[in-house]
Amino acid sequence: MGCCSSNQNKFNHSNHEIQNYGDIYESERSYVDSEQLLLFKIVLIGNQTVGKTQICGRYADEDYVFVNECMGTTGVEFYNKIHTELNNTKIKLQIWDCAGSERFKTITTAYYRGAHAIIAIYDITNRQSFENIDSLIKNECISTNSKIFIVGNKSDLILDRAVTLEEAKNKYNEYIVLETSVKNNEGIQELFNVVVDELRKNEPRSETYNESPKIECLWK
Repeated sequence: MGCCSSNQNKFNHSNHEIQNYGDIYESERSYVDSEQLLLFKIVLIGNQTVGKTQICGRYADEDYVFVNECMGTTGVEFYNKIHTELNNTKIKLQIWDCAGSERFKTITTAYYRGAHAIIAIYDITNRQSFENIDSLIKNECISTNSKIFIVGNKSDLILDRAVTLEEAKNKYNEYIVLETSVKNNEGIQELFNVVVDELRKNEPRSETYNESPKIECLWK
């Protein structure tokens, strides 16, 4: 369970449900085909408490209310968002919020497959979450076709900063590195604008739709 308000664009699944996210993906693909919209699958990864769910909520939920503390995501949460460009082109975004807890690792990594974009998030006040980015983005389930973005969240906590933006850019100079603050609503819209702009440069990539996992039972 995450910490943002419930709405029609968000799907949350408890650890007792039987799920088939492949069906969700295919139904969304059919909708996109019928409306002649582009569809991009975006997956958020990172340690617990770095703010993945808060970033999703701030971007995708019009009724989002920020809270400092929230319960961690159980397994995977899924959001829909229609991204409208300046020329009124509409793009359907599927945003997958993967739990940061190690106990869900086997489950969540299945959803890396077929992602157009991977957003790896760390907490700028938590150096270990930054150091862990290396192993996260090198996961074998991440396609070589996936575009990777590195994001430092909680940029409003200036006095507690443990990782500078300059250091992050120097370490991950082959990727786009950004910072966000969910609390102050800074950099969130810009982040997804950049992601979509970068993905548009590489479209079409419809073949990746078939890579989404078909899993009948995710939790026992």
